[in-house]
Amino acid sequence: MATTYIEGIAIRPGRTALQTAFDSISYITNPQKTRDGKWVTGYKCSPDSAHYEILMQHRLSEQITGRSVIQDYQGKKKSYMLMTMRQSFAPGEVNEKTAHELGCRLAEQFLGGKYQYVVATHINTRCIHNHIIFNIVGDDYKKFHQTKFTPKRLAECSDSLCDAYGLSVVVPSQSRSKRTYTNTKVTPFRTILKNDIDRCVQAAKSYEEFLTLLEQDYYVKSSGKYLTVRNRTNGQQRNIRVYTLGGDYKESSIKKRIVDEYGFAEIGSTSAIPQACQEETLIENISYSQRLRNIQSMFQASGVLSDYDVRNYGDIQQNIQSLYDFAAAAKNKIFQAESELDKAEQLLNAMNILEKYDDVAREYEQALLKDRFYQTHRNELDLYLNAEEILSGIPITTESKWDLEQSVKESRKELDDLQSKYFDLQDKLEQINSAKRVIDKVHREKGGYDYGR
Repeated sequence: MATTYIEGIAIRPGRTALQTAFDSISYITNPQKTRDGKWVTGYKCSPDSAHYEILMQHRLSEQITGRSVIQDYQGKKKSYMLMTMRQSFAPGEVNEKTAHELGCRLAEQFLGGKYQYVVATHINTRCIHNHIIFNIVGDDYKKFHQTKFTPKRLAECSDSLCDAYGLSVVVPSQSRSKRTYTNTKVTPFRTILKNDIDRCVQAAKSYEEFLTLLEQDYYVKSSGKYLTVRNRTNGQQRNIRVYTLGGDYKESSIKKRIVDEYGFAEIGSTSAIPQACQEETLIENISYSQRLRNIQSMFQASGVLSDYDVRNYGDIQQNIQSLYDFAAAAKNKIFQAESELDKAEQLLNAMNILEKYDDVAREYEQALLKDRFYQTHRNELDLYLNAEEILSGIPITTESKWDLEQSVKESRKELDDLQSKYFDLQDKLEQINSAKRVIDKVHREKGGYDYGR
């Protein structure tokens, strides 16, 4: 399954066209993300000098047509000099080589050999993805025209390639539910994020240290109006604004929780509570409905603590740490299972391709005009040769294929069980973390108390 995206690149403020092209191409060809440039391919240009060659094509177009490539639309819309596309695969679905090959084929088919482009495959995240930057000016000196149908055409082209490679394809739903930012129904991504924020809050001694800890597993953007994060490895596609997770996850609340967490010595001790916090809670006016919600939260917290046999504050911390350790172990096992499943599925996919295009390969061997036959059946023959390379040295029999199919089924079941266990642990973490937040709130408001049964 691959998702796609396309947008234009205009000259960035304070930079020239050459600087913009250089920065954009340098980002996607970063050696640290492309295995030292192994997964970078240029078409009608060299990746190292693509920014110069693209600008030369612009100048040549302007000389021949008499029209400027960059137009001034008086701020009504942008005038693009490059276009960028992204093709992102599901975690563990493809290897580096296959992903790069799919990216090159996507650029070839979608652009029709008309535009200069650079394809770069980023392998530094669990979701391997392709970046494709192409010149907006083609060989005919006409500019690429993007319409509202362009993203759909790109997605269809990507889906047809994925289908040819035996990969899953995105199936659009018939109806889309209204997007909501409420905290009443938490998705796994948001549950995991809340638990990770709680973990970092408990470990951090300052807000800056909190951001540093969070950046180990997330892309963090804290310079804007809101704190937004996106997980580096679990397949999360969109940034999440942390305030949408609930009142305890606003930036101001997180900062206050860090102060309170670091200031607590133990439940029952008021000396560690900042005086400002005590004074603030004493003068705070709480509505009747808020008091009812607080009482309900306390009853829920009491039930959770009873389920986990919690008798004091230290037991809460111990249970949380144990659940974090179990979740981390399950996460590592998931990564291993996904890697093994990926290898097995690649072999099985290669066997299916050999079986599917065996007749085409035989006809090619017997064809008199091999070049013409190859041009007609290029995609099928390339897939067949690639599958042969993958299966080199592996005996292919009916029994071996059946054994491999059974291995894939078992691996998928094992992976599903591990993921189910992982999400159960995340749900338990959310329950006990919520209970801890209630206890901490009462501690701040009442000056501390001992929890017991």
